Amino acid sequence: MRFNFDFNQFSIQAQKLLLFISLNISLILNFFLFITLVYFAESSDVPQPKKPRRELRSRRTSTTYRRSEHILPAECIICQKAVLDVKIRGKRTKERLSSCQYVDGGQLLEQAVNEQNTRILRLIQGQDCVAIEVKYHATCFRNFTRPLSYRRDEHQPFQQSKERQYDQTFKLFCEDIIDQKLIAEKKV
Repeated sequence: MRFNFDFNQFSIQAQKLLLFISLNISLILNFFLFITLVYFAESSDVPQPKKPRRELRSRRTSTTYRRSEHILPAECIICQKAVLDVKIRGKRTKERLSSCQYVDGGQLLEQAVNEQNTRILRLIQGQDCVAIEVKYHATCFRNFTRPLSYRRDEHQPFQQSKERQYDQTFKLFCEDIIDQKLIAEKKV
């Protein structure tokens, strides 16, 4: 008894069976996909995509943000950089910008006048520095205004002697005018 087996016939039947199984699997997957879509479409628990948060104007430093032409760009008025790399205690960090707190510019304007720094003077002289948002790095400001602090230290003994003169003058005024004329002579 000889078993006659036809491989061609078997391969055709196997292909049909595999095709039938794969079609059924894809139909079942499509059915489950359809059910889940319908379920989530009806349910209110579907997570909605979140709207991106609006950035505050003060945090924007990109150059694409269009600022008013009356406001200075968000960069240091002294070094003209937005971020400054500084070494603090051996560690490199990025120093952020500080806003000017004085309407007239304070020491910044005073030192720019002393140095005759025309670039800074052109930007801030006669302007409201708070309104035009003058910004600088604390390190740049300290280095730029350092000569002013040296001059103030030199003038400090002179200022103390000036204060002593005012004290002495006030004391004499009190003795001469107030004690003698107002109190003793009773002239009012």
